Amino acid sequence: MDTELSTYYIMEEGGVHITRKKRRNYTKEFKLEAIQLVQSESGNASAVARNLGIDPNTLNRWIREYKADSKYAFSCLVNLKEPEQELYELRKELAYTKMERDVFKKHQKQLYLHLYMIITALTLVPA
Repeated sequence: MDTELSTYYIMEEGGVHITRKKRRNYTKEFKLEAIQLVQSESGNASAVARNLGIDPNTLNRWIREYKADSKYAFSCLVNLKEPEQELYELRKELAYTKMERDVFKKHQKQLYLHLYMIITALTLVPA
């Protein structure tokens, strides 16, 4: 279980109040073990959640996600099927390639100038 610092903005009478709160992130293995505990204890999610120190609504949401599609439950590609997953990965790769191209275009003149300086310096040095 990891925690990350999240920023929340709360509207108050005097303006906006900014607060930082730790948000828990649970691993896929932890979620699956919690679901197995619920199944072994005849479906008492509230008791299992109390024992694990998590909110019962969170555990019930994990159970719903797992029942909906156990193959893609708790993955970063939430509920994506094979063609959609491939499309997602291809778009991600295309975005990265475009970023590389843009960096090269941005610094192309500088690269040519450095190359020209190196070639000129090499031609001026007697062999």
